[in-house]
Amino acid sequence: MTSGFLPLSSDLYPQCKAYLASREYCCVALTAAFLEAGQPDKSGWQRSSFIVLVAAQGTATPDIAGILHVTPGGTLLHLLDSPARVEPFRSQIAQWLANRTLHCILGTATETRFLESVIPRPLERTVDYELMTLGAEPAEEMEKLPMLPESVFRKREHLHIRRIHPGDAELLLPLQLGYEEEEVLAPGKTPDKNQCLLTFRAALSRQEVYAVFHGKTPVCKAGTNARGLYWDQLGGIYTAPGFRSKGIASALVAHVVRRRIRQGRKTVLFVKTGNFSAKSVYGKVGFIRQNDFRIVYF
Repeated sequence: MTSGFLPLSSDLYPQCKAYLASREYCCVALTAAFLEAGQPDKSGWQRSSFIVLVAAQGTATPDIAGILHVTPGGTLLHLLDSPARVEPFRSQIAQWLANRTLHCILGTATETRFLESVIPRPLERTVDYELMTLGAEPAEEMEKLPMLPESVFRKREHLHIRRIHPGDAELLLPLQLGYEEEEVLAPGKTPDKNQCLLTFRAALSRQEVYAVFHGKTPVCKAGTNARGLYWDQLGGIYTAPGFRSKGIASALVAHVVRRRIRQGRKTVLFVKTGNFSAKSVYGKVGFIRQNDFRIVYF
């Protein structure tokens, strides 16, 4: 097998799929993009957007040291072996990325830092996270929503959970805007409402997302944002400010992950290192820390 910095090909596809499966919890977004692209064809776009680092020479089976992918939106996704294993590819990675529009790098922290060192571009900001996987199935009672005091919320409206669909995008838009402003964008920036609605509606057509409603008003949402071979990644988890610290988010996340388990799926998420309230919620549900994770913005 030829070694080198190789575009994804039909010959490499099975080995790449197995390589992604071996550590899929670290790279669910990359695996989802890989599956969506499918087997490479003659159009060429997969060949330029997916790169395979093959370390060994003269063997029948490729010794894969990493996979890189730049999404149409300019996000560099990766699954890499140790920096020592991928160091020989440094100049090739730099050359490949030199003429590509790149807005961010997303992945495990050590490997993301290696890619930062390869790219001679000034950084806008970095955000560090903890990657967490579900350690044990939450008990059924974890899904139970709290009763809210009537004196605080004026009238007693029972909380309830239902799955949301693309047609619900506008109804859920205030929660999505709040999530993007607090969790995604740089401090002081506000999301574009129209663009947010378009991308949110598209995401709802591909993902499983649920919301807690107080009467007819959505107050909390959670769901998948990437679905791979065996793992689902949760994201977009957000509670309206007036409904926080009441057990709503933990009940909803428990509801979502129990459904993932029923479908034979494993679950992973990443949370900002300083977001102690969110880490407490996920810990109650059964998530445990696995790796450091990092997003770099240009």
